[in-house]
Amino acid sequence: MTRVYSDAVRRAAGSLLSVSLVLASATVGISAAHAEVESTVATEVSLGSGSTLGGTTLTIPTQQLAFTSMASCGTASLGMTQDGTVYTWGSGAGVGQGDSVFTSLRPAPLAGDHRFKSVSIGPGCGGIGIDVDSKAWVWGANNSNQIGDGTTTARFTPVPLPLPEGVTLASAAITRVGIALSTDGDVYTWGYSNTGALGSGLRVDRRTVPTKVDGLPKIAQIFEAGESHAVFVKDVDGNFWSWGDKSTNGQGVQLDTPQLWADAPDFIQIVGAIGAAAGVTSNGEIYSWGQAVYGELGRPVPSATSEQPGVVQLPAGKRATQIASYVYAFTALAEDGTAYSWGFGDSGRLGTGSTSDQSEPTKVNTSKKFSLIANGNMSPLAVATTGEAYGWGINYYGQMGTGATSTSPILSPAPLGLDQPRVLVGEVEASNVRLLPNGDLSFAVPAQAVSGTYPVTVRGVQVGTFTYGTSPAVVADPVAAMTSGPAERVVLTASGSGDEAPQIVWQSAIAIDDSCVDPSTVWTDIADPAVENTTTATTASDLGRTDSELAITSPTTAGLYCYRAVMVNALGTETETNVVTAPTVVRVVAGAAKAATIATSTDAALADGADPVIVTVSVFDEFDNPLAGEDVELSASLGTVDPLVDNQDGTYTSTLTSVQEGEAVVTFDVTNLEGSASVKFLPVAVAPGPGPTSPVPDTKPATKPAPGEDVVPGAKVSPASAGGLATTGAESMLFIGGFAGLALLGGAMLVLRRRRA
Repeated sequence: MTRVYSDAVRRAAGSLLSVSLVLASATVGISAAHAEVESTVATEVSLGSGSTLGGTTLTIPTQQLAFTSMASCGTASLGMTQDGTVYTWGSGAGVGQGDSVFTSLRPAPLAGDHRFKSVSIGPGCGGIGIDVDSKAWVWGANNSNQIGDGTTTARFTPVPLPLPEGVTLASAAITRVGIALSTDGDVYTWGYSNTGALGSGLRVDRRTVPTKVDGLPKIAQIFEAGESHAVFVKDVDGNFWSWGDKSTNGQGVQLDTPQLWADAPDFIQIVGAIGAAAGVTSNGEIYSWGQAVYGELGRPVPSATSEQPGVVQLPAGKRATQIASYVYAFTALAEDGTAYSWGFGDSGRLGTGSTSDQSEPTKVNTSKKFSLIANGNMSPLAVATTGEAYGWGINYYGQMGTGATSTSPILSPAPLGLDQPRVLVGEVEASNVRLLPNGDLSFAVPAQAVSGTYPVTVRGVQVGTFTYGTSPAVVADPVAAMTSGPAERVVLTASGSGDEAPQIVWQSAIAIDDSCVDPSTVWTDIADPAVENTTTATTASDLGRTDSELAITSPTTAGLYCYRAVMVNALGTETETNVVTAPTVVRVVAGAAKAATIATSTDAALADGADPVIVTVSVFDEFDNPLAGEDVELSASLGTVDPLVDNQDGTYTSTLTSVQEGEAVVTFDVTNLEGSASVKFLPVAVAPGPGPTSPVPDTKPATKPAPGEDVVPGAKVSPASAGGLATTGAESMLFIGGFAGLALLGGAMLVLRRRRA
């Protein structure tokens, strides 16, 4: 499936920005730019949806941006876009994308939400940038205090550069030492130097934090001199100053403090290679000075060193606009966009198609015309007038941003691979990434194990979201209703589908209504051991499916119980569209009779045939559930017993009266249980006096005896008085398969016993 934005979405996302590539100010000696493609889609815009299997192709509108500066150190490269975002790629601390990112083979943003005005990275891979609020940040390698944070600890994310109170920076660079220009025209240096490059008055010195350089007037511009071991500045009156190593400071004497460079040409840019330096003047001339071991001065010299600047001749009629330095080599850019290199040819850093040294400017081996070139250590960078970025030299550490490393040198300019930016969906890299002829970016989304909405990022910047999968759906509900006895095995099944296949969670509740649909029903998850789920993963033709079985033991208390299955996957949770099955209503009914009690409303009555004694028989199963509908027989040794009434709540009642005096023994028989209670009928002539209030009968069986333990009947209750006549309460105990039921019933202790076979 391919998804392409409509014109309306394209308009909402933003039109293509036409960018003219203009040479950036050379205040820190990095003067290159790069046009690259980024998405303009807002982060909240959905780019589409598809299967968790991946493969959906997205085409998104893009917008042209420009690198206003670029540079490469020994292992990493960087570029700053027009909006101030710094992208890095390569390996080592210079990447600066976070402690866990040591290698980034495609461009991604520097860690932190920074917007910079200028940026630099030195030969030792220490980086520095000044943000739009004029705050300086440093990162990268720090073995020689080159990032000036007071430590020698490498920083994998930008940290603030400690500056004296009230000092803000206009520009900064890290060469062999760090150098910065404050907004009030003062120069600060830091790091380690054994060539006087700190300007402190000591040839060998170390400054762990930025320290002001004395002896200078107000300065307007500083230059990045790279590997030259010297520092060059221009004051507000247009005069040049330098200090550092005698062979490269342009004045031919060792300078440990700043000194006016009286006869300096009118440079607009100065760069440095190891042991040599070169610059471009305002009229397009190139000067070089220093050592000439590999032809890096680009001109004939009488000895191995030329400490005074001399002119480097480009082909007739060519005037230079920019210059970039590498290790023992330089490249100059002519007005017509042609690039010329000279010096050390090892590793293809000259871009001439070979590894041979060149002692004079030699055309870079390409028909491309360039608008910008950048310092590159051993990996030169350039941008063509048509906007493509090129590089040559070594790519051992991924400096070319192609997504891979290589051990073979690149001898001629080759595209940096920025037309295949790193696209992530979540944390998984997209495939088939390519720029279309109209500038749109096309890619195929990867597979994801879990459904849901994932961010889509291009070179570390979120450009929208992609939604994987479908919410769950019910394939099969469990049975609507069933009946069970107490503590019986109950098995329910349900099925659901979705992408990804849903998890099935079972829930239970006590019924509020007889259909389990009352909205106030309180549902509780059932523990996993009771649930067995069988899952089939999503395929190209079918959604994922889960078949679930719930196996539980029914409650021991009779009543209505509710069960249901909940279908859950990540997308359903995210969108609140998880689904539940129709509920199952399980009716738990009482089991067989296992216990019974008998109670009388009084222990004494008048033998007048009209004074009733209410006899109540209660029947229970082994879990104390009351049993209705049982066949209960009731008889008395004295008097008349009315027919039993089934109260449908596990109790059965009858009335006993007598016209004959004496003790009546009332006996019940239900299933395999029997028991009895005693009532005394008194003469009519003697009115009974007040007796003790009978306690409320406890109709539940007593605690079970321990296995093998006998329950001894015969416990007595206190006698009651009735009209001055002493009466004795009846005693009963019910034996039911090892249960002992003990209850005070109507003031009488009753003994009930199981019928013996």
